[in-house]
Amino acid sequence: MLYSFLHCLAKIFFKIFFRLKVHGIENIPSKKGCIIVSNHISFLDPVVMGAASFRKINFLARESLFKNYFFGRFLRSLNAIPLVRNSSDFRALRCALAKLKQNKIIVLFPQGTRGGNWQRIKGGAGFLAHEANVSIIPAYIKGTDKALPRGAKFIRFCPIVVYFGQRIIPSEFVKNSKKENIQRINAEILKKVKELAELSTITV
Repeated sequence: MLYSFLHCLAKIFFKIFFRLKVHGIENIPSKKGCIIVSNHISFLDPVVMGAASFRKINFLARESLFKNYFFGRFLRSLNAIPLVRNSSDFRALRCALAKLKQNKIIVLFPQGTRGGNWQRIKGGAGFLAHEANVSIIPAYIKGTDKALPRGAKFIRFCPIVVYFGQRIIPSEFVKNSKKENIQRINAEILKKVKELAELSTITV
């Protein structure tokens, strides 16, 4: 109930104040589970991704955000899953895998920190896609780093655009060992997100 209300509110808020545009929304399956993998450049990214999607999303958030009891409960009500960063958090991965098998959407920000390294993707996205056998939707967010830059105390009303790319099908990469398949999937995700980044420079 709370998620639905805030989702509607976020859509209106970002369309009015940030002129939110969404490209490729048709690439998100209407019923099946999937993984959306996006760049991460601002604290606004999870909220923007939720506003951009027509379906409910679940996303992984660093565990430290849940230390405050009330804020932690609020994040959980928004379908956030606590994740211990810089480790193999199998509890969080099992939770995400269970949701995928329930045909839900998981959003991942493999960069980890805002504006972090985008030269490689850790195993989480490829692992989940391989285990759940669900499609991956590459995504690219543009403008949130200007709307709420790192260290900023106030939001600036700047245009924000979200790009969703064509689905990546994990079964197309199941040719070698599990480890190699996951690496191939992650390499494909990185390639597709970078292509969306290039597309964002010529479209709005």
